[in-house]
Amino acid sequence: MWGAILQPVTSDLAAKLGAVRFKHRFVHAIHFSRKSNFTDNESKVIKGFLDAFIESEASYRSIVADPAKWSKLSDWSSKARLAGTLFTYPWMPAENQLFQKLSRARIIFDRNSMTLIQMAQFKESLNRTLKKKYDTPTQRLQKSSMVFADTRIFDELQLVDILNGIIRVSYLKEKGVSVPRAKLEMHDHLLHNFPQLKSFVKASRFRSRQKINVWEHEPKL
Repeated sequence: MWGAILQPVTSDLAAKLGAVRFKHRFVHAIHFSRKSNFTDNESKVIKGFLDAFIESEASYRSIVADPAKWSKLSDWSSKARLAGTLFTYPWMPAENQLFQKLSRARIIFDRNSMTLIQMAQFKESLNRTLKKKYDTPTQRLQKSSMVFADTRIFDELQLVDILNGIIRVSYLKEKGVSVPRAKLEMHDHLLHNFPQLKSFVKASRFRSRQKINVWEHEPKL
């Protein structure tokens, strides 16, 4: 699964997330995907992060891809194709507008488990992907600023991990797989904000107040 938070330059999401940390005096990184249980304070911070996301101008997208159907998912060109799809026609709730291109985009990736060589390969592949999508004779793509950062530094990256984990919970529930109670609680806390959704499986922005979009992506034959 690939997930991303899209936000305009006017977004105050970072400040909202910082306010949650200050309120609960919480300085540690949140590792939602790695843990099956959370302390009481961690639970409050995670819920606070989710509430901050709902109240912000940001939106979330994810692509769910079945590794069994992507025989080359481990190579950088395939990863770049999936990541590039996340940036295609981004919807910005604040402007109530679907954009045709990314202009002066700033893209921050979690660098965990990536070597410097892998980062360079991925960046090169993604640049080629974005150029194919947006670079036309009449509409040139502004050079994107791509940064690989430690997830512990950016609360937005930790929020992406939380949202990815919550989407994964919906898919596990659909398959009848047991889910840790702590994660189910966070899943239900977010789902409560969207009366038109019963699950985040294939969730569309039209049924989630323009906040969440989950795509199931398959490779072209």
